[in-house]
Amino acid sequence: MPVTLSLFLPGLLGPVSGEIPPDTLPRAEAFTGLLAAATRRGVARQNPLRRLAEQFGVAAEPPPVAALSYLADFGRLPAQHCFRCDPVHLQADMAQALLYDSRSFDIPAREAGQLIDAFNRHFAEDNLKLVFRDPRRWYLLTDNPPPLLAPPLDEVVGRNAGAFLPEELAAARYWNRVLNETQMLFFGHPLNLERESRGEPAVNGVWIYGGGLLNGGGPAAYQAVYSDDAFCRGLALHAGVPVRPWAAVFETGGWREEGSVLLFDSGLRDALLTGDMAGWSSRLAEWETRLFTPLHQQWRAGKLGRVMIDPDNGYQYQLTAGGLGNRFRGLLRGAFHRLGGRRAGLAAFIDKSPPGNGFRP
Repeated sequence: MPVTLSLFLPGLLGPVSGEIPPDTLPRAEAFTGLLAAATRRGVARQNPLRRLAEQFGVAAEPPPVAALSYLADFGRLPAQHCFRCDPVHLQADMAQALLYDSRSFDIPAREAGQLIDAFNRHFAEDNLKLVFRDPRRWYLLTDNPPPLLAPPLDEVVGRNAGAFLPEELAAARYWNRVLNETQMLFFGHPLNLERESRGEPAVNGVWIYGGGLLNGGGPAAYQAVYSDDAFCRGLALHAGVPVRPWAAVFETGGWREEGSVLLFDSGLRDALLTGDMAGWSSRLAEWETRLFTPLHQQWRAGKLGRVMIDPDNGYQYQLTAGGLGNRFRGLLRGAFHRLGGRRAGLAAFIDKSPPGNGFRP
């Protein structure tokens, strides 16, 4: 049975701000050929984390980002209640504090350990403990915490953090105290004075989110998953689905196995979040050579079943094998599209709507 591929790649087609000169985009002829030959349908817009969880039968609200990311990082589920508590830089002025995460700065494990040790000493009496395996992802462990409904980090990056703080209720006062005390603790830490002397952003805060409870899961929709994303990997591990690193997608025969396969990568979305259009274009050019060209060849040869490309922009692009006739009609649609939009190329597909869903290029 031919492989069925689901490519869930947020940021693949934007959104980007304003017009992009077509000559600054990669040619991406195989990729645009696939899009042009596909049937496009609209899908409901919602956070990519929630959409991922639903594909593995996890319906908790909010999605249990912390518990499943912890599973990916440590190989086991946390024994206590768990939140993501990621390091951030808060750039404050008179009116607001813009929040940036580790996609915009580097934090070595040694420096993360220093800040976490200071946090754990300060909050020992509150029974709060930070741990990490990757210095970009921290986990807050505690028993019986007050409820916390906070948006995922992606929805806050580049925006005023104060607009997303919990409202003034008993639980909100508790979490606002933790956030404020952490900010003051990190602000005066010698490490941040050292970072600033080197011209690097201070790690002067955290963002706490993702504490949804894991309520089991439904049947797995996939037989294999390729991803480096901690939450996606945790979902696959929890469902008992083999999960492989993203780089394995590019290996010979990597995704050409039988069954239903998910390819998930957030690198293009991350580039948009940090305004790195050159990095976005470069990554897409690499994928054109190493992913979309062989994928296009396999599809034209009739060696693939259904191929679904989801760029998380409100549309899905679907190609089906369905015999030589369907492939011929798909290629004919692609040829007409290319003739009509020869000059536009990839630019014809880019989403130029105002940034939303956390995108702040």
